Parts: sequence; C-alpha cells; structure tokens
Amino acid sequence: MKLSKKQWIPIVVLLLFIITNPSISAFKAYIGSNTYSGLKRTTNLFICSLYKHDGKTYFGIAGNFWEQSKKQIQMSSNENQRLIDSVNMSDSSRMKPDTITKVHDPLHILSKN
Repeated sequence: MKLSKKQWIPIVVLLLFIITNPSISAFKAYIGSNTYSGLKRTTNLFICSLYKHDGKTYFGIAGNFWEQSKKQIQMSSNENQRLIDSVNMSDSSRMKPDTITKVHDPLHILSKN
C-alpha cells in the first residue's frame, strides 16, 4: 500500500511534534535551574507535555514552554448579590394557567374547541 502526498503530511507533522516534545532537561534549561529538584513532568502526551515547578504549571510543545495561569475572579458581596438578584429563576411548571397571557400557537393546536 502506497501512501499519497495528502496522507504523508499528517504523519510528518505528527512525527515533528513527537521529535520536538521538550524533555525534562529542556525544561530545566528553560527555568534556569541547576538541579532537577522541584521540577516535575506531570503529563507526557508524546506531542506535548505538562510540567510543574514551584506550584506553577507549564505547557511544553515543539520545544517551547508557556506558563499556565489560573485567573480567579473575585467579587465583592454586593456584586454577588446584584448578580443573584439580576438572575430571575422561576419554575414555569408551577405557574398558574391564568398567569400565562399569550402563547404562540400558529397551528391552533392549543386552542380550546
């Protein structure tokens, strides 16, 4: 079975990512550390890896590293209350029939005969 040019492209790209998956020693050089103490590869997915150092997580792919940061949104209690008040959550299954004023019924299926 001979592979066409279109079939070779994804194979070559995949092999390129596998070959350039950064090692723990490359991560050590990126951090600028002299020892492996505190450096840890948490996940190796063969095309990319996740590393940890000093409680921070780094994503490594194609010989490069990016620090992953968790953004936390802090809201004051007043903002939380305004957000809760602005969301009107009512259960329509408990509504009385006389509170429903108008229903879109183009086929007149719901009309009483």
